[in-house]
Amino acid sequence: MRIGGRVSCVSALAQAGVWVYGSPFAHLQMAPSASRSRSPADRLVALTPDNRDGCELHWSALVRPDAAHRHLVSPVDAMITAVRCQHPWFAVASLDSALRVGYLAWSELDPVFEGLPARLHYLRPLIDHRSGSGLESVMRMILLEAGIETEIQVRIDGVGRVDFVVAGCVVVETDGAAFHGDAERPRDYDRDLTLAALRYTVIRVNYRQVMFQKSRVVLAIRTAVANNLRSPDRSLA
Repeated sequence: MRIGGRVSCVSALAQAGVWVYGSPFAHLQMAPSASRSRSPADRLVALTPDNRDGCELHWSALVRPDAAHRHLVSPVDAMITAVRCQHPWFAVASLDSALRVGYLAWSELDPVFEGLPARLHYLRPLIDHRSGSGLESVMRMILLEAGIETEIQVRIDGVGRVDFVVAGCVVVETDGAAFHGDAERPRDYDRDLTLAALRYTVIRVNYRQVMFQKSRVVLAIRTAVANNLRSPDRSLA
């Protein structure tokens, strides 16, 4: 309120339950004509780059000013800024999540991409709201970049849905901390046993591995596929 902006970008998305790559600072939309902004810590001190407590300021006109609240931009405006602000993989994950949780309607994708520069329009065909989590969306982007063809959200008899099936023989599951705590482990073990009996190799990856060890993850998947395709049991199946 002191700065004189509206909550926007990844801050607005996170507030609505949409997946974003972690940001410890508030992201605010500032009108191009905004002036006399004050420090968030002291209303008597003018705002400078050194006293804004890490707040990220986005100076832009609103695409949907009629849908904005006094201190919060519209979902369309928040998403436009978030796509520009994040790495492309994380932007796709946020778009997937926004559609999945209902923060953004499919009809609102048109104004979102109309508000984005042409260089980012290639992201639209990559959106897939079937991804069960933001981490799963990022994993999907990693597999796509690596040229690994995969099926997502595959239902397997006796198991249920799995995140990815690669080459018909390797199941890849993304274990986000929010959904795979200690209470989930017994179910995961049961699923893994059933998948092994069905001749699937199971690879489970966590947040740290997906975000920071993608080369290691891709190598493990490629190796598992190659081993399965060479297996005598697999060739006789």
